[in-house]
Amino acid sequence: MVTAIPAPYREVAPGFTDEALAAKGVRVIKRESVEIDANEGLLFHARQNAAGIDFTKWMLVVGNDSSTKIVTAAFPTSGTAKLSETLKGVVLSVRFVEMPGPHEPVDVGFTVVPSKKLRPNPNVRGMGKVLSYSINAVAKSPSEPFFTATQSHGPIIGFEREQFAVYRVKDLGKIQGTSIVSKTRVDVDGLQGFEVVAKGKDVETSAPLVIYEMILFLKDDSYYLMVGAVGSSLAGEYLPEFRKMARSFKRAR
Repeated sequence: MVTAIPAPYREVAPGFTDEALAAKGVRVIKRESVEIDANEGLLFHARQNAAGIDFTKWMLVVGNDSSTKIVTAAFPTSGTAKLSETLKGVVLSVRFVEMPGPHEPVDVGFTVVPSKKLRPNPNVRGMGKVLSYSINAVAKSPSEPFFTATQSHGPIIGFEREQFAVYRVKDLGKIQGTSIVSKTRVDVDGLQGFEVVAKGKDVETSAPLVIYEMILFLKDDSYYLMVGAVGSSLAGEYLPEFRKMARSFKRAR
């Protein structure tokens, strides 16, 4: 999984302390500094228990003066001998490429109807099958609303679908202490899934946040994921916008 944060690496990296990760249930085994395409980075070897299953993770945090990428490979710890070194190599193989210009179309294989209150974020254009919307290209506050939509690169492993929907909303970068407010079954564009609303706090500032998630599953258990987050004081304004965008989801025909 690749996640983009439209903020400089030197602002994001200090938030990835062992204590902050432990608050999300991630136990760091080892961390080391790395360099990818002349960009600074941190490589984490970590463990996490989810739904009673012990997972091992390789997680790379890497970036420059304008954006930061988080590249994660997770697998059941029981498969360490077979998978660990291969997936470590996959994580470290990430490379930076020039993004399309602001007027070049990006085909992600699906569409959502954007809110008039949010605009496409140019910092994540061309980064795989991702659509991202926000107020500012680089957020000035963790309470600013943002919305992303993406497609997974493989099926869920070790989870029932409903379990995974809860696990995924609790495994978002830079948000801690996530608690579920509501969970609803949905059917959008002929795909079944779950709509989850949760509360949490920004890791760095402890600002209270409301998180919206819609996850839609394909027959092979791969999925589409849509996530919105906003400060609690703005939730009444933006939560309906997140829901409207997610429910407008359509696959390319």
